[in-house]
Amino acid sequence: MIKKKLLITSIALIMMTLAGCGHKTQSAATSSSSSTATSAKVSNQSQVSSANSSSVSEKQAESNASLESIEPKNVAGAVLTVGAQSDEAWQNLLDSASNGDGNLQVTLEDASGMVTETGTGMFYSFTLDGNNGGEINGYTISQDEKTIYLYREQSHGSAERTIQPFKTISVQQVVKAAQQSKVQEIGNNTTIKEDN
Repeated sequence: MIKKKLLITSIALIMMTLAGCGHKTQSAATSSSSSTATSAKVSNQSQVSSANSSSVSEKQAESNASLESIEPKNVAGAVLTVGAQSDEAWQNLLDSASNGDGNLQVTLEDASGMVTETGTGMFYSFTLDGNNGGEINGYTISQDEKTIYLYREQSHGSAERTIQPFKTISVQQVVKAAQQSKVQEIGNNTTIKEDN
């Protein structure tokens, strides 16, 4: 009988010990997973903060974007590339300038009386090896040099009229496009001349 009581007591003590160990293990596991979750949360917040910081620097760089840092030939190629996304005639001009059908030529003309947004007073007219294909394609740059106005219209006959832009783009878009190798290739084969 005493042996039986001792056996029952021993079994009870062993079970309590095991239960206590299980509780400690569970508590340690909970503590560990809580610590891991907190660490992951801090890491995520750090990544979000870093991404936000990177995004802010990119936006600051974009707001400080300037055409002065880009060669004029590459500006022309970049404007054509961005404009081609919104106009079929510009896309055809871009395709021809890209695949060797001809070289892009930019002629500097007086913008007054020709276009609605004269900006700096210069109209940059696009042709392919001097041939305009019966159309006026080109752009002007705003006075503050933050906006570019894109134009396309059939060539003027005897009745002169002022052309309205078909699209307005930002200098940031042009600066970004100017970094593309395709744009730089077009720029390398571009000539710029003043209208006489």
